[in-house]
Amino acid sequence: MEGRWCRIVRASFTKGAQAGPAGVGKPVVERPGRREQRHGEDVALSLRHISVHLTARAARAPRVPLYNQARLRCRRGSSPTGDCPPATSPTRRYRHRDGQCLVSDHPPGILAGPEQPARRSGKTLHCSERDRASEFPTVCSRLRQMVDPAIQVHFAFMRNRQTGSSRLGPTISRLQRDVFSLIRRSLKDPAQKSGSMNSESLVWSVDHLSHFRGHLYVDGWAFHPRYRVRSISVQLPGGKLIKARGYGLTSPDIATHHGARAKRCRFSLRVAVPNADDARQASLVFRMSRGPVALAENLNRNLGADPFNQLYLQFHEMVRSLGAPTIVEVGSRARSGNVHVGWLPKDATYTGFDVRDGPNVDLVGDAHKISDYFPNSSVDAIFSLSTIEHLAMPWKAVVEMNSILKIGGLMFVGTHQTWPVHDAPWDFWRFSSYTWRTLFNEATGFEIVDVAMGERASVVADFLTPATAGLDLQPAFLGSSVIARKVGSTDLDWDVDPSMTTDSDYPA
Repeated sequence: MEGRWCRIVRASFTKGAQAGPAGVGKPVVERPGRREQRHGEDVALSLRHISVHLTARAARAPRVPLYNQARLRCRRGSSPTGDCPPATSPTRRYRHRDGQCLVSDHPPGILAGPEQPARRSGKTLHCSERDRASEFPTVCSRLRQMVDPAIQVHFAFMRNRQTGSSRLGPTISRLQRDVFSLIRRSLKDPAQKSGSMNSESLVWSVDHLSHFRGHLYVDGWAFHPRYRVRSISVQLPGGKLIKARGYGLTSPDIATHHGARAKRCRFSLRVAVPNADDARQASLVFRMSRGPVALAENLNRNLGADPFNQLYLQFHEMVRSLGAPTIVEVGSRARSGNVHVGWLPKDATYTGFDVRDGPNVDLVGDAHKISDYFPNSSVDAIFSLSTIEHLAMPWKAVVEMNSILKIGGLMFVGTHQTWPVHDAPWDFWRFSSYTWRTLFNEATGFEIVDVAMGERASVVADFLTPATAGLDLQPAFLGSSVIARKVGSTDLDWDVDPSMTTDSDYPA
């Protein structure tokens, strides 16, 4: 429903338009008449009403006066360009402050001026708390930027005595349309921030985020408890926006938990993004039907809840519960700049062990013979990330690690269930969650605390055959991990030299 303020502005515009000269489409070169001058004055007065109304609300006025609808009367020759001295007129800018009504006199088009006390006149409009939001100075500033040039052009035409309805009409119509649009967007719901990013109330989740052959794929769901999502865009680093299609899919599972507003809130987006780094840093911009523009950043935030990562955090907590633990990391070299020591307890004794020297390596040696570098039963915890798949004989390494662990000592191993070939030719194994019991069992002196697979993936074949059809829908996981505890020693041995498995050195 159109508010009272919009009706007042519309009445002013309509009144001025009716007062304009006849003959639409025929330029008038003669000296502008009184009706034409009043038309311009009405437009200026209407625009002033809007500006003053927003200015008063921006000043947190508890009561904002509506204004006298009397016509503006200017001295002959006055204009907003400043080339004529200001004329005294009944057009005033009201602002209510501390129980006193302030008013200023200035010519049409000038939206600021000296303030002086004056008696209150006219009716009043009560403002709610939301009307006092801090975004109204921005709205007022945008309004002035929009209307000032139009007023300047109008009075320039009048000053040159070459105006007419054919020139003035389109300007007034465009100005009227822009003003009404701004009024509806800013005053109908003052809580919104024009052009701002606000994701506090947006409820969203990304279930699938991948980059494949120059395209970014994003699947998930999102809804706002108050506003309807009108469109969704992908924002790349640097601010580039790419409008995407695919929002509004049915989501009965989400509606079960969040209500009817979430019954069509799923989205499935596909956007051309050639650079994988840009795709990794992308965010989503949701535009509402009437309300704030919401920004969803850190699209990978659900990785923290992934079972693979959660099991690693569980191992952290178990180690922190030990008093002054001795910890060994197998495969500690920071080849990719990754160092996993930030979580260690302050009183821990840490040793980085790797087959090659490099950053974060304290001791160089072969994990297949790790008992040659540490005393028996001297270590409280061992952890290894993305290393065991490069061990030619992982069962031999597990037996060796058992010998240096204390009874009750902990071991965490994180590796891949699905991953491309890397560090060839020293890339030997992949592990599912069902593999770990073949390595950590009573025979090797361990019990399994927990296992996990996570970081879901899709395998896509280059050629479509009966065997590969639907392969991308089958379960695949980038991560597989285990927490094991030493429960006893073992007499198992594997007296085979790992060097016989390959003739090359481990890749640098």
